[in-house]
Amino acid sequence: MTKDYIVNLKDIAEATGYSISTVSRVIKKKGEIAQATRDRILEVAGRLGYHDNRLSNGMRTGKTGTVGIVSGIHCTFFAELFSALNRELVKRDYLGLVSLNDDDEIDDQACIRRLLEHRVDGILIVPRHDQADNRYFTEATSRGLPIVSIDRKVPADIDFVGTDDYAGGWMAAEYLYKLGHRRLGYYQGPQGASPARLRREGFEDFCRKHADCTLTLIGDGGWDTPEAAVLTAALQAHPELTAVGAFTDIFAAQLLEAARAVGRRVPEELSVVGFANMSDPAILSHGITSLEQHAGKLAEAAVTALFDRIAAPEAPWQEIRVVPELVVKKTTAPPRRR
Repeated sequence: MTKDYIVNLKDIAEATGYSISTVSRVIKKKGEIAQATRDRILEVAGRLGYHDNRLSNGMRTGKTGTVGIVSGIHCTFFAELFSALNRELVKRDYLGLVSLNDDDEIDDQACIRRLLEHRVDGILIVPRHDQADNRYFTEATSRGLPIVSIDRKVPADIDFVGTDDYAGGWMAAEYLYKLGHRRLGYYQGPQGASPARLRREGFEDFCRKHADCTLTLIGDGGWDTPEAAVLTAALQAHPELTAVGAFTDIFAAQLLEAARAVGRRVPEELSVVGFANMSDPAILSHGITSLEQHAGKLAEAAVTALFDRIAAPEAPWQEIRVVPELVVKKTTAPPRRR
């Protein structure tokens, strides 16, 4: 056979002496076939280099065995989530078709449109915008295509799987409080992003419920991170702070640099808690106490939600939140006695 020859069921039937219908039933795992017959057909199929024709199957069944993944991979958490989603799809014998939305000139809707052209059976998406509503996804949902939003809860009638960000913010403040800290700060992320907003609210609400605890917000909550001078000025203006929570480990690392710049030793004079437990080498070197988001659990829940929706299109919408886990490292300690 030439290299570009595609092996078909007839070739396997001729090589084994079995009928095409018997070969087809073995390949498609249908019907009762003697194990010896099954083993012989599969052995020959593998030796000949047979691959199932997903395109042909898709035309017959309306299912292509593919799922679109729309996400960015701009930090290790999303890279880990992306890998975990693919692993979960492989377990179900599905192929993930990836459309990256990292580029500012490529929006979610363009990604969804391309995936529709490839006739995916569903879409897993980390939306770029919290404001994405039903109109935003109508090109897919009008065709009955199931979509699961991950990480960001959007105002659309689609399933959602994400971290319990509010609980994570609360847990960070509670941990610092239990260490003995009462003068807390929080370095907030962009409040236009629901994970950032919920983490801040969880941290704030814990402080509000404890009369002996004060809270100072750092940063303006905009999309642009402040210059290093802004962070150092904030720490200098609030020498009373003994501990600070941060939107992500990246923000926490910025705080560590600012603390070093103003001569505040970590954790002896300032404890810092991040979020996401990122595995970037530059982040790992700091040993930041953080909240682990469990990318694997999120991926498993998201893929399960997608296939639940495929099986039951009219079922109530799901909102699944995975509680993060506190991982204590080197940047936190009880406050120094004054």
